[in-house]
Amino acid sequence: MVGMFYPVTLFGWFLPADPLFWVYWEKYLMPDSPSEQNNKIAIVIVTYNALEFVKICLDSVRRYSTMTHEIIVVDNASEPPTRDYLKQQSDLRLILNEQNQLWCAGCNQGIQAVSEDATHVLLLNSDMEVRRADWLQRMVNVLESSPRIGIIGTFPAPLRIWPLFGSVDGQCLMARKSLFDEIGLMNAEKYPWNGGDLDLTARAFKKGYIYKLLPPEPELVIHYRGMSRRRKKVQKVETHKDYDRLQAVRNAGLCAFRMPRFLWEIYKRLPGKPFYKLTSKELRIARGKI
Repeated sequence: MVGMFYPVTLFGWFLPADPLFWVYWEKYLMPDSPSEQNNKIAIVIVTYNALEFVKICLDSVRRYSTMTHEIIVVDNASEPPTRDYLKQQSDLRLILNEQNQLWCAGCNQGIQAVSEDATHVLLLNSDMEVRRADWLQRMVNVLESSPRIGIIGTFPAPLRIWPLFGSVDGQCLMARKSLFDEIGLMNAEKYPWNGGDLDLTARAFKKGYIYKLLPPEPELVIHYRGMSRRRKKVQKVETHKDYDRLQAVRNAGLCAFRMPRFLWEIYKRLPGKPFYKLTSKELRIARGKI
């Protein structure tokens, strides 16, 4: 019978903008299991040389991806060994760039090439290794447990910036395909190399979507970190400039400020804070226990 009425709180009518709405949602209205629709994951991988790690990444994706999926690889003008290997792979859709378009633009090319019947898009770095067969299912389970969750991933990019507190790192980031239809692609012009994941998260937050982070255990994926840059010098002078993270959040339309460190240390120890941590119910959903 709970949920048959629409309560009024101290904040007025019980609307989604009311902070108590989501407490009520999780306790009474949140579905016990993710949607049973036929999900299809479009896995987008941007490559630039580092053939050894590209092979590890693709082999592990094939081995451990049990959900319906497609693999889209955007190669940013790698040298012949990497390109020749990719051309020989018959189970992926390959986009070959004649110049290095860098990460954000490459991601956008991959997102635009996603099949019509795909329901989710996963951005995956080419130096990642998948370790578990339920890696996709765990992310989908949490993402589909609430319409408020727009983005989920495995690695945090924490910031002491209210109200976002960081973002999901783009090395392994999943969102519904419909989210990109609603808020647009990555901002490759302003954030060609890094910052696109923060901007995407902030724009989604502006539209009412929060992000969630899976806990580090069990380890779903391993990141070998920056292999494309280490193995081959990449243009960094104009394209890898650092950016003002606070200003990036504000540019997305959010009223943001940097929290003092002492206040941040207190805040993140509060129950249920920050919001991107999985609740106990969401942890059970991720594991498929509900």
